[in-house]
Amino acid sequence: MTDVATLKAQIHDCLDTADDNGGLDEPHYEKLTGLIDELSQHSPYVAHSRPDMVAGSWATLFASFGARHSSGKTVRHAADLQIHSLGKLPKAPMQVLSIVQEIDEQGEAYNNVVDFECGSDNTPGRLIVRGRFSCDQDAPIRYQVRFYRAEVHGRDGSTEEAVRSGLGLDAEQALSVEFTPPPFYSDILFVDEEMRINRGNFGGVYVLTRRDAAPLSL
Repeated sequence: MTDVATLKAQIHDCLDTADDNGGLDEPHYEKLTGLIDELSQHSPYVAHSRPDMVAGSWATLFASFGARHSSGKTVRHAADLQIHSLGKLPKAPMQVLSIVQEIDEQGEAYNNVVDFECGSDNTPGRLIVRGRFSCDQDAPIRYQVRFYRAEVHGRDGSTEEAVRSGLGLDAEQALSVEFTPPPFYSDILFVDEEMRINRGNFGGVYVLTRRDAAPLSL
């Protein structure tokens, strides 16, 4: 009988070998993907029937972005505001520090929260990309996701003006925008009380852990 706890521990062991930015060398990445494939066969809950288990605030431990522009990047990486806002906000350089995903049970929130620093003073900021989800009746592990709003905020005491300056944006450029939702989906390969593993429609794989802290966007 497969020991789920052992597989999860092995995943954590793999992630413990990551560099300071959260990147894995090729042997450990291959091992991680194999462990994820195995663990996915033994998820104690299915997203469609237990949205309460999927709901909550989740910190990203590992991300292998599947989109071409982000392939090979880690959670902590140099990026720009345009990429992480699905192309809806201006192209402005920033350093991504963490990614949190927050989901409610009713489908009204499927939010990505990206904490970043920007500018020569490393001004702290936060990008929230707000979405909603619905269950796919033909695929019990799949959430159809519709992102509709991107918004930038100050963080840890930084003002909107400071974040705008750090991003190099003038007063005329919006820090929030609503848009027509593009089609996305996310397959929830594994979920239990403490770990969730997702695969997106671009092929990205994400390992997340449930946060004890208060939600950032709900």
